[in-house]
Amino acid sequence: MREFKAEITLSEREFLLDLLTTEKDLTKLYASALTESVSKGVRTALKLYLKELIEEQALIFYALTERNYIRVESASEEQKINVRVAFSNLKKQITG
Repeated sequence: MREFKAEITLSEREFLLDLLTTEKDLTKLYASALTESVSKGVRTALKLYLKELIEEQALIFYALTERNYIRVESASEEQKINVRVAFSNLKKQITG
């Protein structure tokens, strides 16, 4: 097998975005494991880990916004109304 060596460097922005994606994926996995677990001890540990992940996600997100790597724009009033209506309609469908 031929040896291959490549130097790959990520910018700070790329690194933070990759880290945020990883944290989000881990959050989904922990949440899934939490809903499937039966042991009280396991559930307690998973809740703690999930809480820590959520806090870490926030820190990474804030770092991205503080460095202007991502922009967050407020939703317009029309967008907010549309979401509320869509949610209300979906809730009516579910609850009958």
